[in-house]
Amino acid sequence: MSGCFRRLFLLVLVPLVKAYEVFETTCSAPNPHSEFMFVSSPNTRGTLEILWSSLFTILACTWTLHHPDVPEQRNDCDLGVLGDIKWALKAFCKSAVMIVMTALAPELIIGVAVEDLMNAMQTQQMMEEYAFNDQVAWSLRHSYFAEMGGFAIRSKKPLDASDKQGNKPRGGELHSLSVDQLYDLRRDRVIESLPDIRAEEIKDKSQSDTLGKFIAIGQIAWTIVQIIVRAVKRLPVSPLEVAVVAFAACAVIVYALYMKKPQRVSTPIVIYHYIGQKDTLGEILKECRKMAREKKDGEAEKEAGQETQGNSHGSRAIALDPEIQSLITRPQKAVKERSDWVILIIV
Repeated sequence: MSGCFRRLFLLVLVPLVKAYEVFETTCSAPNPHSEFMFVSSPNTRGTLEILWSSLFTILACTWTLHHPDVPEQRNDCDLGVLGDIKWALKAFCKSAVMIVMTALAPELIIGVAVEDLMNAMQTQQMMEEYAFNDQVAWSLRHSYFAEMGGFAIRSKKPLDASDKQGNKPRGGELHSLSVDQLYDLRRDRVIESLPDIRAEEIKDKSQSDTLGKFIAIGQIAWTIVQIIVRAVKRLPVSPLEVAVVAFAACAVIVYALYMKKPQRVSTPIVIYHYIGQKDTLGEILKECRKMAREKKDGEAEKEAGQETQGNSHGSRAIALDPEIQSLITRPQKAVKERSDWVILIIV
């Protein structure tokens, strides 16, 4: 029974063994003592050559296509070398997951890029009125930056005895804002105007790999030209190369859609400083709105008090001014005296 099982097992492995048969290409090397200065490449391609060129193109595209949002801020957590390693591995794992997803489903990345562009255009329309009233620039790049969490609130707690002695780092905590939260802060007058930031400043924060994109585009162009030439000469083309061409087309579309979006921004821009006891972003925003309402109500009461005080001062001046009173009563006395003289003449 065991002998039959071994024979069956070997029969199952036969196709696998044949699949890894190697075809050795033979090429005669020139005489080292000859006068030849150039040796042409063989007119055949090996499996590793096809794999290397295809995988290099895919890797170059996936690395340069990724436009992540502003990452979670460290906020003085996990200090030390182990903390640095932890956060570096965390960022690398996120990038690796996105690269794998892009390689497996490039059309999904196109859908994400289209959705990001539509959201940025909608944000630009939503902020146009406030940007015009505040006289600040707001372009599509600003909208992309706001969508990816580029604007933030820095929160700090009041200093206590231990903080004053220097036992605790006082860097504050960064809380990235969404587009709706930024709009609500401007609407509720928590911030007096939209961030006055030029597009060049946002572009400067972007860590776009221009050289990597040029290399990826060059590799894409070379692969497409190579496949077209082989198809014209009726030479065989591997299915992997055809898949690379399809992937390259998706990459070019994503490059066009993400032309205005910043890439790999590590830290947001602070637009508001909060000092208080609240920790979470929701509580901080609620208290900021409350403080803004109290400030607005206080200013309204102050203006109303000044108007009331001004009116009371004016009425007192009219009632107590003797010259004005004499001017008002003088014509009445003159009319009374004239009427008395008329009566005496008639009598």
